[in-house]
Amino acid sequence: MSSLILAWPIALPLLTALAAIAAGRPSVVRRWAVGCSAAVQLALALAIAAHAYQGTPLVLALGGWAAPYGIVLVGDLLAGIMLALGAVTALASLLYGFAE
Repeated sequence: MSSLILAWPIALPLLTALAAIAAGRPSVVRRWAVGCSAAVQLALALAIAAHAYQGTPLVLALGGWAAPYGIVLVGDLLAGIMLALGAVTALASLLYGFAE
């Protein structure tokens, strides 16, 4: 699995928020897009957790800089579990909000 998957849990919500703002007024299409984005976010979190559970954490050095000078994203088991918990909570809140 590519370590670039670690950048998607950061980029996906930002891109979804920009698309939702650009879409304008609330609509069914916008709700579906946000719901699908939250489901993909959960799938990404579970994929990171599953990969870390196998024993090897994912490491992504942003910009190619080493740890003391750059930002390094690490996808270990704790990070995967926390991402999954956040994604489940966000998806549940989103679905509850759609019901009203």
